Amino acid sequence: MNAEIESIIVKFFCKEATAQELDKLELWLRSSDNTKLFRELLRLNFAIDNSLKHFNDDKVHQLLREHIKSDQNAKKRKKRRKHSLYTLAAIAIIAVAGVFYLKFEKNNFDEKNVTPNIVETPTGTPGAILTLEDGAEVILKKGDAYQIKGIKSDGKQLIYNDNQDAKKIAYNYLTVPRGAQFELKLSDGTKVWLNSDSKLKYPESFIEGKSRSVYLLYGEAYFEVSPSDLHHGSLFEVHNEGRVIQVLGTQFNVKSYKEETKTYTTLVEGNILLKSRDKKYALKPNDQMIYSRGKGEFKKQQVNVYNEISWKDGVFSFEDKKLKDIIQVLARWYDVKFDLKNHQLGEEEFVGVLSKDQEIEEILESIKSSGIINSYQIKQKLIIIN
Repeated sequence: MNAEIESIIVKFFCKEATAQELDKLELWLRSSDNTKLFRELLRLNFAIDNSLKHFNDDKVHQLLREHIKSDQNAKKRKKRRKHSLYTLAAIAIIAVAGVFYLKFEKNNFDEKNVTPNIVETPTGTPGAILTLEDGAEVILKKGDAYQIKGIKSDGKQLIYNDNQDAKKIAYNYLTVPRGAQFELKLSDGTKVWLNSDSKLKYPESFIEGKSRSVYLLYGEAYFEVSPSDLHHGSLFEVHNEGRVIQVLGTQFNVKSYKEETKTYTTLVEGNILLKSRDKKYALKPNDQMIYSRGKGEFKKQQVNVYNEISWKDGVFSFEDKKLKDIIQVLARWYDVKFDLKNHQLGEEEFVGVLSKDQEIEEILESIKSSGIINSYQIKQKLIIIN
């Protein structure tokens, strides 16, 4: 660590770092060794209480808020300037609370080190609605155990037992409402995380020798697929709007919301083949395939996969996200509607890593403090942004 970086870190702790110094610190943090060192310094410098069992959330958030305010003028001087502050904020919360995992280099990302968890819905809605083959509906929510032959739930996840003697397909549906999130374990051992406002159709049991097919009717799902070699070579297939994703065994994310003009397929690990009519596209890790509904066009790009899948770990990870896209995400999670009075604001970009456990007011204050919006009003389930 050179003298300049030492000085900047001291200023960061003292809430005196400038926007330019934060940029230099962010660049320095792109080394994994530097990141580890910085985390240890954070552990020593704040937010651990005397018992060393909890962190002082208020102290961390107050520090970050003050940094945001001090950086606000720099934001106004350069309209779309990235705020290094938000990256540092994320690291601070990782180090102190163990809530987030943030990577700085794509090649350093290790999904196996991330332990998925189910976030309690802040709006108090049911975790999910299970629809059985006969049309019966079961409300699944925390604290309510549910069990019938081959199926059980603790209100946070739904688990199916493997029935190798199944002779016919019996489909179930899992619907996750706005403001909720749920985990599903299929009969073959495949794990699925469903995001807010999503619906999945799947069989109670798969038939031996046939493809293991599920249907993402709408919404967003993360799949951790049980390998084909454990199922006599049977492929796993995800069907979505006429497209088929074929899998041998891998981890990937599919985002396909009804109100959005594009769908996204992002590969984390392994290989997948996306088929659409007479076209086939092979994806490798960090590849994302974007399908434009109106144009019927496909586009492949490389992405930071953590930004695409952080939702399942209870994190909003916004990197160069336009405000109009961010409020769509927030609307689904908090079950609210937004009225953007100045539509030009919708094109403004925001960089931030925030917890899905936060109240909507805290999220809005972070966006407001960045200088992107001037004010907001909350009227029951309507949020007006000026």
